Amino acid sequence: MNKIILKLYSVVFLCSLVTLRLNAQVLPEIQKALVNHQNNNILQEKLFVQTDNEFYLTGEILWFKAYYTDLQNKPLNVSKVAYVEVLDEANTPVLQAKISLKNGSGNGSLYIPVNLNNGTYKLRAYTNWMKNLGADVFFEKPLKIINTLNTPQNSKAESKKYNLQFFPEGGDLVEGITSKVGFKILGSDGKGTDISGVIVNNRNDTLARFKTLKFGIGQFSFMPLANNDYKAIARSAQGEIIIQQLPAAKKTGYVLNLKDENANLNIDVFSNLGNQKLYLVAHNGIKTVFASTGEVSGGKASFVVKKDSLADGITYLTAFN
Repeated sequence: MNKIILKLYSVVFLCSLVTLRLNAQVLPEIQKALVNHQNNNILQEKLFVQTDNEFYLTGEILWFKAYYTDLQNKPLNVSKVAYVEVLDEANTPVLQAKISLKNGSGNGSLYIPVNLNNGTYKLRAYTNWMKNLGADVFFEKPLKIINTLNTPQNSKAESKKYNLQFFPEGGDLVEGITSKVGFKILGSDGKGTDISGVIVNNRNDTLARFKTLKFGIGQFSFMPLANNDYKAIARSAQGEIIIQQLPAAKKTGYVLNLKDENANLNIDVFSNLGNQKLYLVAHNGIKTVFASTGEVSGGKASFVVKKDSLADGITYLTAFN
């Protein structure tokens, strides 16, 4: 009798092993089939939102465009509305918008109020259908927002870690004349680093935007006005805020602008001193390689310098009346 019971137990045990092995083989197939069924039969939407910048000042407008596709990035035309929000660090919506979707895209804007605090915010976008699948499928991206009326406490310390310099073309900024301004930024290691930023006036109006091109160097165009001070507010690649005053603009003077045109250098000299005779001299060390006389008319005098007339090395251009 004991032998029969033992054999019965052995058969049950072997059947259990076979069942476990079959389950181990079948379960992945069932899961795969379930996923395929969901992918083929349940609509899965995707949103991608492109913004005009990565960081903003309060009082500015955030412009954006939303792209609405399926999981294979093919444009969809199912949902007609997308919801776009900006969330603070507590995940509380501080800005919200509703945009129309048509043929796989939609666009809109958000005004950033002047009383918003400094910080890193989150842009989030979704459709009503996406809410059924949970927040994991929502589009999200970080945004940096700076309130220039409420300077971050650590911005002064962060600014000291960087050396941000501005170089107006021609040497000086002059009130009422647009200048090309070069800039260079070095980190604490003495190497160029990447930044992007804005130029603001006394009222914190954004007048120009800039970003480095390579090796911490870049340029932008800018026209200073009378009775205004200007500062640059920049953000490093690590998210640090750098604030730097621009050189003070002169009341009167000259602004030189050079354009490289094939075999020639076209040089425009702008002035707010009225119509007058102007001289332009190019010299290499103590040797003068070019000299010409022009007339300032309507605030501008123009000169053309042939490149093959210039000597090797550094050539200095000087304009004077």
